[in-house]
Amino acid sequence: MRYAQGGGLTAERRAFREQVRLEAGVRFEAGEKTSAIVRDLRVSERSVERWRRAWLEGDVHAYPTGRVLTRAERQSTERRVERDEFHGEWNYTIAPQDPGQQLPEDSRAESGPPIPAEATFLLTHPALTGMTREHFEQLVLQLEPCQLLLTEAERQSADRDGRGRNPGFGTLDHRHRVLVAVLRSRNTVTLTLAAELMGRKRNVLSYHAGKSKPMLAFAGPELARVLVFHRPHPPRTLEALKCLIEHHDEINSSSS
Repeated sequence: MRYAQGGGLTAERRAFREQVRLEAGVRFEAGEKTSAIVRDLRVSERSVERWRRAWLEGDVHAYPTGRVLTRAERQSTERRVERDEFHGEWNYTIAPQDPGQQLPEDSRAESGPPIPAEATFLLTHPALTGMTREHFEQLVLQLEPCQLLLTEAERQSADRDGRGRNPGFGTLDHRHRVLVAVLRSRNTVTLTLAAELMGRKRNVLSYHAGKSKPMLAFAGPELARVLVFHRPHPPRTLEALKCLIEHHDEINSSSS
């Protein structure tokens, strides 16, 4: 159930096709018919039958899909790959990992304490995001598959050109990536103040806001209308931010 490296597809399309293939495997495990999988996943019957044959010949256990490996996990896996003499790039065996083996920490992983819940609650206020907190959480869930595809495409691109991804900026969870991308687009708070509240460096937020902004386009025209707003002078202090929020709440309470 693998493809030749490249195969004429871009990194984004390969990541998308791999996600479809994994979804098909889950449906095989659930006992769904080929016709239903073809209809729902919008792929050819020939592809589904080929994936099903490979699935029947391989491991029949169900595994979680869509998880992106860390750099340390990828390096550990690569060391356990035994490639066949015939087209080793396609045909290979991965030895099981020793349960007692400790993976080295990824030096690019973000250090520091968890982002305070109070900061997240404050920064997701409708005055800043342009939507209710419930709608924001729905947006996070809606964009999660897009984030996985973009992350995988970035990883494959980095593997091809030999350069590391995300150099020196650490990681940020998907929920806060979406948040900083929205805040930066609307310019309702400076990234310096947002970084101070979240306990992160400004360049971390700036990096991930820029990387995550393209996926906002997948949310549709409703979000596009929200992002049209651009505050010319965003609050730079916590006091100014609280005043903006209070003013927003007063206007909404008086109009209701």
